Order: sequence, then structure tokens, then C-alpha cells
Amino acid sequence: MQFFKRLLSYQLSFSKLKLFIIVAAIIGFCSFLPGVVSAAQLTVTSQANARGSVTSTSSSGQNYVLMQTLSMQADSGSITVQSITINDYGSGTASSNVASVSLYRESGVKAGFQSPESVGGSQDTLIQTATFPSNVETATFTSINQTIGTSPTIFYIVYSIKSSAQLGQTVGTNIPDQSAISISTGAIKPFTNLKSNLLTIVSSPHGGYSSTTSICEACHLTHLAPDFSTETTITAGSSNATYRILNKAYRKDPDVVNNYSHQTYNLLCEACHDGTGASTNIKADYDGSGKIPGHFTKHAGTITTGWNPPPSGKQYNAGVKIPCTICHSVHGSSKGNYAMLSDGLYNYETSSTGGGWTDPNGNGKIDQGDEECLVCHEPAVNSTTQSSRTGVIMGINMKMPTTHNPTSNCMGCHKNTSGSSVHDLDLAPDSCSSCHSEIYNRMTSPAGADLNSSHMITSTAGNLTYTAGSCTGMCHTNHIHTPTTNNIWSDAINHLAQAGPTYTDETSTAPYGLCLSCHTSSQSGNSAGAAVTTVAINATNFNNSAHQYQANLFTHSWDKLRLKINCLKCHRDSDQSLSQSKYGPHGSTYRDLLFAGVNSTNGYAEEGICYKCHATNTSKNPNGGIGRDFYNAVSMTAGALNIDNVFTSKTYTHPTYTVSGKHLKMPINETGADFAYNSTPSLNNRHAECEDCHDEHSAKPGTHAQGTNTVSGALTGAVGVQPTSWPNGTSGNWANDKKPTVWQLVASIGYEWQLCLKCHSNYTTQPIDATKYPWPANSDAGIAANQQTNMALEFNPNNPSYHAVIGASKTNSSYLGSDNFVNGWTATSQLYCSDCHRSETSTDPAGPHGSNIQYILRAPWSTNTGSSGTDNDLCFQCHNRAVYGGNTASGGYGGTTGYSGFSSSQHSNLHNWWPHRNKPCIKCHSFIPHGWKRPKMLIDNNIMNSSGGLTGVADPPPYNNGGVLVPVLDSNGNFVGSSGNWQESYCDHSAQGGGWGCT
Repeated sequence: MQFFKRLLSYQLSFSKLKLFIIVAAIIGFCSFLPGVVSAAQLTVTSQANARGSVTSTSSSGQNYVLMQTLSMQADSGSITVQSITINDYGSGTASSNVASVSLYRESGVKAGFQSPESVGGSQDTLIQTATFPSNVETATFTSINQTIGTSPTIFYIVYSIKSSAQLGQTVGTNIPDQSAISISTGAIKPFTNLKSNLLTIVSSPHGGYSSTTSICEACHLTHLAPDFSTETTITAGSSNATYRILNKAYRKDPDVVNNYSHQTYNLLCEACHDGTGASTNIKADYDGSGKIPGHFTKHAGTITTGWNPPPSGKQYNAGVKIPCTICHSVHGSSKGNYAMLSDGLYNYETSSTGGGWTDPNGNGKIDQGDEECLVCHEPAVNSTTQSSRTGVIMGINMKMPTTHNPTSNCMGCHKNTSGSSVHDLDLAPDSCSSCHSEIYNRMTSPAGADLNSSHMITSTAGNLTYTAGSCTGMCHTNHIHTPTTNNIWSDAINHLAQAGPTYTDETSTAPYGLCLSCHTSSQSGNSAGAAVTTVAINATNFNNSAHQYQANLFTHSWDKLRLKINCLKCHRDSDQSLSQSKYGPHGSTYRDLLFAGVNSTNGYAEEGICYKCHATNTSKNPNGGIGRDFYNAVSMTAGALNIDNVFTSKTYTHPTYTVSGKHLKMPINETGADFAYNSTPSLNNRHAECEDCHDEHSAKPGTHAQGTNTVSGALTGAVGVQPTSWPNGTSGNWANDKKPTVWQLVASIGYEWQLCLKCHSNYTTQPIDATKYPWPANSDAGIAANQQTNMALEFNPNNPSYHAVIGASKTNSSYLGSDNFVNGWTATSQLYCSDCHRSETSTDPAGPHGSNIQYILRAPWSTNTGSSGTDNDLCFQCHNRAVYGGNTASGGYGGTTGYSGFSSSQHSNLHNWWPHRNKPCIKCHSFIPHGWKRPKMLIDNNIMNSSGGLTGVADPPPYNNGGVLVPVLDSNGNFVGSSGNWQESYCDHSAQGGGWGCT
């Protein structure tokens, strides 16, 4: 029985053991299952910031000494840090040397520790201050309750040194292991000795003097001071000679800056500050080759005010290094100024008669940050604009109420190569590229960045003139450059800043804003890596133009720039996906810094930018449907909006859409060859872009006044051509006698015809097209077979007859009745080319953009014009159809008041007499109605010689296209109707079988 009891007991025990093992296994396994999370862990790392030494002086110790940076990060969730214990591991006792130890938390406004003395209100957050108890080397921050998430949280451990600290002793901070940090929940990953570097407590050789100190011997020798007159160029015995008890030469008087080398006036300082004694190597900064001067004297000029100025009438020469004592007090600053900046400098700059600088934190000293710069380099008036200043140091004045960038200060841009602060500053444009690399790279290598045009950066310095091509030399202010104040010049040449925070790139008064302050004259530009010359813009014309208006206020998200764009409506970065800039004229894939185009091949934008506004198509102009421009800034007329539609919907147009990449937009450098036809298609330069007819910087609203030929507002500023003189030969060969041969460019046309003759004259080579010009060669007119006619020849004001486009009307009004013209036209009216060549739809925009009628005509015109059913043809838009062959009153003998200029003794108006009525105009008049070598544009179909016989030689096409008229010649072979009114007797009625000169 006992055996069985024991056996049962063993079995039960074994079952319990199995259960324990199973439960333990389940617990262990569950720790690996998804969704089962162990306690959060805190990772703590450290960066040792302390280095070098700290000072202890009789007035105060050194404050805000950054010892180390702590980074804390939770691997999940959040962890609350409750306390941190800091050990001091330096020599001596911490309580004797360290006044306090503080814990700051990174505010995120600026990178790196920002003490309460930092400028601009961007200090880091003070969490708690502790002290080291007497003879105890630990200080604890208790109940700090800092929440740490999964992103790194940055803390700074900062010492303040006692004024009684022991010289030669060292201080340092250490967090020995994770036990020094307590948290509410979770665990701290193990670490060992998060130490700072050690700092040695020293006293400056420039201060701490007493009756028993021997530190004076570093600079002074009372009885053994050498005579420096032989080893330098200082005149012995001069009143301003070197101080005689110095062990090396030093010149204090600024007057010697112009006359002696720096070894004379800074030799003493450089005895230590050459890297062999002091920690800073100032001599290397000043002597370095190929460097941009830091605090050399940069600007030449007479300066009679300021701290330690040269004597009246003297100047600091450019490139000469100033004496150290201009800025520093060699015996130290009793105010505690940073870097021993002179007490007198602080006193002068804050005085009512001095520079007018205001101590930002009011602590009575010049602090490190931006104060040591701005105490000199700030205008007297604390405003957002540069201004003159009474107390300017070295002729430089700046304004930086906060900083260029919230994460930087003066030294953020003015970096130095040796770490020696302001003595050697780097002003090169890489100080821009470090923050603005995306923009900078596109502007320094436009071809490599696939750009066709850019404002090219070529300068190796950031503060040169605009011709050198740098960011701050061309467009951007350097010191007045904050997101909420200014960052673009109002005058790029003289570098005047704008008032902010709302800017514009163009103003209506001189110097006309950022863009026009340069571009009122031609500049050397860049397009696809090739140097070009930009167009010179007439500021007066632009201010009166249709394109002079400010678009909506744009906010640049990257640096909060707010800008009302004017020039930038068209000229800006084409890549709108840029993270750093969307509204700056930095670079474009199109030429002329245009931001849009219809054809990106070779970077030609041309009319694409125009149709951003001049279109009702909302895919081009999003506001076209509501009658406004691309930016919804201004209203546009229906005609101005409808230009794109004319070019895309009309049968006959100028080849604005079909030809691209030919137009040259430079001052005036398109010659006749640039518009010339060539039988080789690849050399055919015929083109008609919007810019060929319109100057976008000068064009303004308004079409021309009817009856005149002076230029309209829409054509203001356009470039054209004209003959230097209009020939008037008498050889009998029309082309030789009347065709111009010498041409000149017209920078801003006064007449529309000057524009048209760029393409439609012998200024260039006329196109050949058998479909458009189906006539044989005509030597008399100087044209080849199937060639466009020469309008300069046809409109020559020395011709016997022409439509009055160039010359005054030759119509003799005494022979005409008041009803010979219609629609407001008169016998003395002059014409535009576009009075005939325009859309057939009256509501379309004026000008020869396009028409559904061949030759871009406003009304039909053909060989039938004048016959029955053609009352609305082109000729009768001006000439009264009832007068010119369309009136059947009075039995067909005229019946209209006045005369048509064609009459007989019996018939007052032969145009309306039955043999002539409803005959096509071309039966008697030139088929090309521009101008002709005979009066009244009459065609000779079979010239009669002086003996009365017919020569059989008729006027050739295209001017004679079905003509039947045979005029009479006098006994000398001259045309009888060469002057005066046209008479019935001037026709040979028998020449065509008695058909009254017609068939």
C-alpha cells in the first residue's frame, strides 16, 4: 500500500513539473510573438563639446560654457526622465571652481547651443540649474520630468565658472553609467562614462594685472626695449613712433596704415598670435595668399568719424590690414566684452553721438553671436533698409535685425578657413550654395543642368558688383536678408534694399526696381552656355505698357518670401517642382528665362509664354473663361484673349505655331538673312513669332486711328526696317527705278509698314511657292517665277499710283464726290497694311494674325471682284460699290453724285456705264493692288506705239491677270493719262474690235 501511495505521489509531482515547464515555455514563446512588446528602452549618447580653457577673472567667471551634448531617444513609445546626476572629474574641487551647472533642452529654433546671450530671441530652454555641494563632486537635476520620444531629444550641460576658480585646475563633466539617470518606466540601455573634455582654468595674458604680476613682461621691457627705427620704416623720434618699452614694434596711430607694412603696426600681436603662442593664428589669416580680405580695410575713402578713425582727411586704403587696436583693447575689457573688444567701442557705439547701436540684451557688454559684428556693422537707424551712418567702421554698414537664416548668424555665412573668427572671412558664393545648393548648381552650370538660360553665377566672391555675376551682386541683399524683412534689392546696381515684407520686382520710378535697374541697358547674359547680349528695355515704355502690372501676391514656402511679381510673370524658373524656388529668375529650360513654352526643343519658348494669357483655352490660361489673365490679376478684352484661337482656328495665318526656333530676341540683331527664304528647307528662316511683331516690354492697349498710318499702341517698340531713301529712277525699268537697295533698321517703329517690310520686301529673300504665287518670272518687277512680290517696290511713294500705306494719297479730291468712299474712308486717308490683312470676323483682334480668306484678308478678293455678286468684296470695304460699277440708275449712265474719276463729255461716271459696269476690277487695274508703275494702277494690255501701231507687248503677270485695257500713247510714246483725270479718250476703242477698250 505504501508503495502505491509513493508512486501516486511521484506521478502527481511529475505532472506538476510538466505543467510548470509548459507554462514557462508558453511565457517564453509569447515574448517572441508579434504584438507582444517588452518595456521601452532609453538610449543615451554624448558629444564632448568642452575644449581648450576657460577664464576666471576678478570681475566674473566665464558663463555658459558648453561641456557636453546629450542625446536621448526611446526605442518605442515615450519615456519620462526624472533625474540626471552629473559628476565633475577635473582636478581640485568642483564647488571651488564651478558656480553652477545647468541643463538646457534644444529649442529647435537654431542648431547648437543657444545661451541667454544669443541674439534674436532663439535661446534654448533652461530646464534646471544645480550646484556642486561643498566638497562633493556630484550635482543632480531632480524632478525634471522630461518626456523622451522615438526621435532624438537634445540636452546641453552647461557650466558657469566662478571668478575665484583656481588657475591651472581643470573641470569636466561625466555621467558614469545608467544609474546616474532615473526614469519612470522602462529601462536604460547600458553605457559607461559619458565624459566631456577637460577645460583648464586660465587667466588671460591681457588681464588680471597686479603690482606683483610678471605678466607685463610678455609685451613690455622697461630698460631693454629695442630701437625699432632701423628694422622698420618708422621714423625715429616721430611723435607717433612705436611705444618705446615694447619688446616688438607696434603702431597704434591709424595714420600709418597707409604707409607701413603690417609688420610695423601688428608685429607685437603677431609675436604670439602666429600659432606659436596664443591659440589663434591671426598672422596666417592676414598673410594668407589667395584669400578674400576679412578685416583688411575693404573700402577706400575718407572716414572722419567712428571708433579710432584715421585723422581728418586720411583714409584706410583698400586691402590694407588695420591695426589690432582699432577693435581690441590689449589690456582687456573691463566690461567683459567678447574677445577683448574695446570698452571704448561699446561706449562709442551706444552713445547718443556715436554709432547708435543698441545693446540687444542690455547687459552692458559686447557678446559673442552677432553682437561683435553688429556693434560696428549696423545702420544708425534700426530699420529694414540700408542707410547712411555717422559712425561707420571701415565704410561698411549693414542691417541684420535677426539673422540671414534662423539657424545661422553672421559667421554662418562668413565662414573662415582657420577658425579664427572674423579676421579672415570667406565671402565666396559657396556660402550661398551651402543652403541653396539646388538653385546655385543650376546657375553655375546651366548646360549641365539641362537649362537653356540662367542668371549665370561666375563670380568667386559673394559681394561684388552685378557684372561679376554673384547671388548678392545681382539680385539678393546679403545682410538685409531674412524671411520677414528683405532679401532682394530694389536697385541691383547701387545695392539699395527694399522695404518689406511685401516686395515687387519692378517699380514705376527710377531706378525702376530690381530687374530694370540692370536691364534698361544691355547685359552680358547666358543661354545654353553661350554668351549673349540681353535686350535693353525702355523703362518708360514698359511703365506705359499693357504688361506692366503686378500679379497676385505669391508666398514662397521655402523661405517665406512674399513677392508681387511683375517681370517674373514671364521670366522665372521653368521648373516649378523645385523645392527651394518657384518664382525666381534663376534658370529656365527655355531661353530668355521664360517659364513656359510650347516647344522645348533647343529651349525655344516663343509664343508659348504669350498664350499663357492671350487665350480663352483654360488649359493654357486657367482664367481665360472669365476674361482675365493667367494670374487672375487683371481683366482682358475679348480680342486680346482670342489671339490664340485665331492662330489655331483660322485657315490662313502667319506661321506662328508652325515654325519655331528661328526667332532671335536680342537688341536689334535680326538681319534680312534671319527672315530669308532658301530653297534648302533647313536654311529657310521664314518665321513670324509674336515677338517679331510685338515688343512685349512696350506694347500697350490700342489699335491705330482709321485713316492714319502711324504706329498703334500694340506695336509700340517693335523693330522694323526702312530704305535709307526711296529711289525714283527714270530708266523705264520699274524694278531698277523704284526698288530700294539700301536698308536701315528702325529700333522702335513709327509706322506699321516698317514692321511688315522686314519680311515682305527685298530687305530679305522672298519665298517661292507655285501654289500661292502661280505667275512666271517678271524682270520688270524684279521677281522670279512663283515668287512673292516686293512690297517695298509696290508701295514706293515715288510710284505713279499706290494705296497710301507709305506715301500720302494721290487721289485728286476735286474729281471725287463725297460719296465715293464708305465706312469712314476719304480721298486723303492713309492706310495700315492690317486695314486689309486681318480676320474676316470683326470681333477678332486687330492685326494680320489669321483669316479664313486667303492672304489673311478681311473680305474676299479675287479675279471676279467687281462683277455681279461681289458687293462685299475687299475693294468695296472702302470704295463705294454704287459708284464703282454697281449702280444701274439713270439707264446705266451713272446717276451717282460726283465723279468716280473716270468720265467722258457724255457720261459723268464711266465705271457705271453699261460696257464697264460689273466688269472685274482686274480688267483695267493691277491684280496686285498695292502699287504700280502707271497712274490709277491701270494695266496696259497691248501698248500702241507712236505711229499708231500695236507693239503686242503687254504688262506681265502678276500685275496683269486678265487685263484688256489698251491705253493711248501720245506722239512721243508717253502714256496720255499720265496726269490729271482719266478720260474716255485715253482708251483705244478700236484696239479690241470696237469694244470700248474692253471685251
